[in-house]
Amino acid sequence: RSKLHRVLFARLDDALTDESFSKNFDQQRWAQLFISGLAPYFETLRDVYRFLGVLDVQISRMSTRETFEVNPIDLIALEVLRVFEPTVYHILPQFKERLTKSYDFRSGKPDPDRVNDANLNSIIEQSKPGNSPAVEAIIKQIFPRLSSGNEERYYRQLRVCHPDVFDRYFLLSIPEGDISQVDLDTLLASTGDRNRLVSHFNELKKRGLLAVVLDRLEAYKQQVSLDNAVPFITALFDIGDDLPEEHQSGGFNITTWMHASRIVRWYLMTESDIKKRHLCLADAIGLTNGLYLPAMTIALENDSKREGTISSERLLDDAALDDLTALCLKKIRKTVNDGVLSGHPKFGEVLRLWLEWAGPQEPRAWIENYTQSSAGLIAFLEVMARRATVSDSAHYGSRDVWYLRLSEVERFIDPDVVVERVKKLEPRPQNEAQVRALRVFEDALERRRTGKSDEMPF
Repeated sequence: RSKLHRVLFARLDDALTDESFSKNFDQQRWAQLFISGLAPYFETLRDVYRFLGVLDVQISRMSTRETFEVNPIDLIALEVLRVFEPTVYHILPQFKERLTKSYDFRSGKPDPDRVNDANLNSIIEQSKPGNSPAVEAIIKQIFPRLSSGNEERYYRQLRVCHPDVFDRYFLLSIPEGDISQVDLDTLLASTGDRNRLVSHFNELKKRGLLAVVLDRLEAYKQQVSLDNAVPFITALFDIGDDLPEEHQSGGFNITTWMHASRIVRWYLMTESDIKKRHLCLADAIGLTNGLYLPAMTIALENDSKREGTISSERLLDDAALDDLTALCLKKIRKTVNDGVLSGHPKFGEVLRLWLEWAGPQEPRAWIENYTQSSAGLIAFLEVMARRATVSDSAHYGSRDVWYLRLSEVERFIDPDVVVERVKKLEPRPQNEAQVRALRVFEDALERRRTGKSDEMPF
């Protein structure tokens, strides 16, 4: 048996000379998995060569330039199942949700899936006679319980137990609509070069992967060197105005700008010196051509201040927050003075921040002038309209609805003035968004006339 293992290990050692393959290799984890789960399958030299022939093909498939797209230990374990326990291997995708489900250990409650796991037993029962202990050991080793404490680490290690990595092992390619590890590694290698990083972001945007990469980057937000803080954050701010906002039904979806803002916040929280955080953000806000993401990042910090978040959990102290709020307000005013505010992709959100930080006088005067034109009036109503997702019991699902709050319109302009200007609209709105904006404005007027709430009308 030891001679058989030496033949096997010699080939695996050859693979480990490739840095991309060995990057996520954990010697201790390998020893535990091999002794308890893999070793029983190598009884003859034929078993060893049969397995190595298959493994060579899969290593080649998952090697991309200088990156290996999966975890080497998990790949080896799954290839053992593919070769020697094909029935077990082929039913694993059916149990993806159970195998990759996250569990909150902090709740103090027993994990029901671990106490009475019929799914796990269903997998083990598919093993060949006498092999169930080995299969059980493999499954439990490569599918440890996912939790908030280890989820990001397992993603960085490309473990099969992470739901965003799982499919790679069974498709033996990167699933459509996902980002490869080589793309992520390229981004991470560019964090010290703002222009290069923005170029990579824009390329991923053309491929429809920018939202995905921001989601994936969350797992690495505390791994980027603080030496690269200014170029890294500036690049994120640069792309913030144009982040994709593909709407998905459901109230639990996290927007792309929120992913980006979380990356900035938790990345900077690795810097223990609060003054350095301030200076880093000030430099990035001063350098960036972007407006929306830096402004929203500071807006979230203002929210934390109002909510009374304790100082140790805040990114900035009060003085630094006031300074950066003023810096963002200066950028908003420049956008207004340059005549490009109404063309900004986040026109409505920037307008609301302007009013919050500058007070009502400046934005009200600007809106009064802007809405005198038909195009300006309709554009203003469009950004006042909001979308919400509500349950639809008739169709056992959810649906999107649009509404408008007159109280929000009143912060910028008298609704009666808007009514008079709507009467004079020429030409009348034609496209769907413009027609909808007028409709929800008229609905809001009717709710007020009948004494109904100004909140969401559903």
